[in-house]
Amino acid sequence: MSESYGIADTISAKSTQLNADDLMNGPITVQITGVSVARGDQPVTISISGGYQPWKPCKTSRRLLVFGWGADEQKYVGRWLTLYRDPDALWAGKPAGGVRHSAMSDIKGAFTLPLSFAKGKKTEYRISVLTPPANGKPSVDPAFAAFGAALNAAVKTGGWTGEQVKALLGCPAAEVPVDRRAELVATLANPPATEGAAS
Repeated sequence: MSESYGIADTISAKSTQLNADDLMNGPITVQITGVSVARGDQPVTISISGGYQPWKPCKTSRRLLVFGWGADEQKYVGRWLTLYRDPDALWAGKPAGGVRHSAMSDIKGAFTLPLSFAKGKKTEYRISVLTPPANGKPSVDPAFAAFGAALNAAVKTGGWTGEQVKALLGCPAAEVPVDRRAELVATLANPPATEGAAS
């Protein structure tokens, strides 16, 4: 019997690496199956479970990995990560979207690390403790797909700006607790008043 094939399978980016657009359906929790390091613009290639293309972490993600797991990349094999789409990740100084991670297994506790993302600018990146799936299989957060769609709709047609949505969330979308999502979606149904609007 052939494997099921759905619409989500038709929108994967045609690439040799995991792209932000591959995570439109929400964060994924995957196990690292291999790590290789070479010279070049994208020096680190991390193979992951679940049939996904390898992840090539940016410098910010590499710094978070080294802070949490140390500098011996071969010890990363077998450990778990939660990867998510960050629409605000910069490319050539402009928001282009990128793959980030929000949780790691095998760390002593959650940590926050302030890192530079542009000349003279820093932001804090928070990494949560990840408990590997009990069944040892990669997982997708299907509930996040509806939440992510609501965020996108708020900006595209709901009268919100990306900055307003970010301020409302107060953290990356992937880190919003499940019990807050419904409240936030309800808030997004009412766009903020614009300057100069009639009272």
